[in-house]
Amino acid sequence: MRKTYHKILKTCFHTHLIRSRDALGLTQSQMAEKLAMDERSYNDLDHGKNCCSNVTLALFLTQVCEDPQTFLEELRHAFKS
Repeated sequence: MRKTYHKILKTCFHTHLIRSRDALGLTQSQMAEKLAMDERSYNDLDHGKNCCSNVTLALFLTQVCEDPQTFLEELRHAFKS
């Protein structure tokens, strides 16, 4: 069951990460800096290869995401499906 939730989080986070980076007009390097991570790790997130860590998720929601409530609502809906 946890693997299912992990996969849902990975997909939802990836979608919002790309959407946020595009909306802010940031490069991958700039986004990596905002999320306090190296460019290689960010690149893996940007391409959907990895899921976010707890710290990355917290930084994303507080520093980058323009509408955290929408992200959380979509995630909650996906978890219920």
